[in-house]
Amino acid sequence: MQNKTLAETNKKMKERVPDGIFDLCDEFPVNDKEVSFEEYFWIENYLISPNLKYIAIFVRRNEQRIGSYSHEEYIIFVHSLIDNKIIYYGEYIESKLKINNYFFSHDSQYLIHRKTKKLLYIKLFGNQIIKKRKIESKRLFSCDSDGNITLLKNNSIVQIIQLQSDKIQTVQLKCEISFFQILFTKYAYVESNNKIFIINIDTQKILISWTNNKLTKKPKRIFWSKLILQGKSFSSTLRNLQTGKIIRSIKPKFGFRSISYDQSSIYLFQIVKRKQKKNSFSRFDILKGVYRQLNINITPIKYLQTLNNDYYIDVEDVEEVDDDEDKIKRLRYFNISELTK
Repeated sequence: MQNKTLAETNKKMKERVPDGIFDLCDEFPVNDKEVSFEEYFWIENYLISPNLKYIAIFVRRNEQRIGSYSHEEYIIFVHSLIDNKIIYYGEYIESKLKINNYFFSHDSQYLIHRKTKKLLYIKLFGNQIIKKRKIESKRLFSCDSDGNITLLKNNSIVQIIQLQSDKIQTVQLKCEISFFQILFTKYAYVESNNKIFIINIDTQKILISWTNNKLTKKPKRIFWSKLILQGKSFSSTLRNLQTGKIIRSIKPKFGFRSISYDQSSIYLFQIVKRKQKKNSFSRFDILKGVYRQLNINITPIKYLQTLNNDYYIDVEDVEEVDDDEDKIKRLRYFNISELTK
């Protein structure tokens, strides 16, 4: 009997406590009964820095004045994942948050915001100045490890800004461009309407091409050495950039799915909820084809989830609560790096 109780105790692992919480109710305490207007806050999205030390949290504030008008603005908090401190705070007027217009520089020193006619470089450390760079663009494509920011100027012209030197290179192609990425300094990966090309940037000679199937809208692209993983978490293709040949197709069927990468490989993470059992966390190494079950005891919240080798992150937003209870609006993060080694 005693052995059975001990076995049951060992089986029921203690649920993991978050390593950090960003709580909106602490940042913006609101008492609806004592003021003539109500302020509502939402965590719209977030970005994790390339060095995995910071998280930029985008908060929408909707101020509703009774019998008057409503005003909307976005607030950016850059939060340290190491010591749980806020290292940057800024307010911006936007009609709608487009998370793809924000990105960290590769060295994680700047948060960069693309607007239609300029780039804003937000310096996060030291003198937190905002540098403006006047440049017209329709879309941000990428910011690579060499500090190249690639922007679409019009349907066939790409502008490449070097972050450190501020030099601009303009590339005009003879086709409509839907995506552009520099490869190995002098080459580029180009997506057009129905074709994908690898070209020499200087001569624009096509080295290799294949059909652009466009199976998903706004696909995610991960460039890893001489490979590319293209698609979304529910359907992706790993391809050799030198030959154009498909190496592996990934089509997971169940649960939450997240794709990430590091210097070692590209991974597919999954969380599957099982009846009367704890949630199943797993990782599939896409390059090596190796599956691994992860011993993680977290009850996930199915909103704005991220799962990689270092962190599990999600957002809890509960507005309808009893009178004697507090509203819940918070982002949680768990450092799980020791469980994925």
